[in-house]
Amino acid sequence: MALTGCGVAAWAVYEKLSNNIQSEDVGQALGDDRPAVPQANAAGERPLNILVIGSDSRAGTNKRLGGGREDGERSDTTILLHIAADRKSAVALSFPRDILVDIPSCKRPDGTKTWPERKQMFNRAFTYGGSACTIKTVEQLTDVRIDHHVVVDFQGFVNVVDALGGVPIYLPRAVDDKTGNIRLPAGCHLVKGKEALDYVRLRHDESIGGNGGDLGRIQRQQAFLSAMVQRVKSTGVLLNPTRLYAVLDAATKSLKTDPGLSSLGDLMALATSLRDLDTRD
Repeated sequence: MALTGCGVAAWAVYEKLSNNIQSEDVGQALGDDRPAVPQANAAGERPLNILVIGSDSRAGTNKRLGGGREDGERSDTTILLHIAADRKSAVALSFPRDILVDIPSCKRPDGTKTWPERKQMFNRAFTYGGSACTIKTVEQLTDVRIDHHVVVDFQGFVNVVDALGGVPIYLPRAVDDKTGNIRLPAGCHLVKGKEALDYVRLRHDESIGGNGGDLGRIQRQQAFLSAMVQRVKSTGVLLNPTRLYAVLDAATKSLKTDPGLSSLGDLMALATSLRDLDTRD
């Protein structure tokens, strides 16, 4: 009876975490005119391309975190994660949000279509047609087929960082960004909550390469994501059921994904396949 009770409890936890995840199927909106599926290697394995999109929506509690008065939403951060077929290496390519690109015709949520746009800021694709339009734009730019996508908003990012107990960063110089409203002395810090969000969104403090553009910010974001993974590995999260549940609960509540990653089982299978991935670089 005890074993049966444990099994029921475990299934209840699995179902709760899976139900946290929002699923969006953009397959129809993407259409058939897409890059080819890459060839498998000798072992039958294919590389995997995941597009991670950070939304700047101010809906709900995001307004308090993001500030400003912007309506709608744009892609504040977009990272194409290319994972090798053998799952032992990965490359992250970030797209500057203000880079000028050609945006293809996209289907809006109401079913109507946009006209193709030339020389528009990259982050506008998300405004025009959500995840599908951002995927179409990236595929047009790179000729790389996107297998999965993940969308996270400000509140979701903060929730995951806080569930980890913060993320360590190192500042070679003090930061005093009046535009982003973040001030930190030089040295090591464990950033949490809004402070962590402000740090990864920082663009204007010249002391650490912020000149109003995205290149310095991109470097910090990729380093921060790597630090988050190292935090999970180094703090015993995976061996502590209580902490692991807290992190998984925060992470799953934060995600909007395609159906292929919309259950805890899908995410755990992906995580397991990446167990040999080196995140130090």
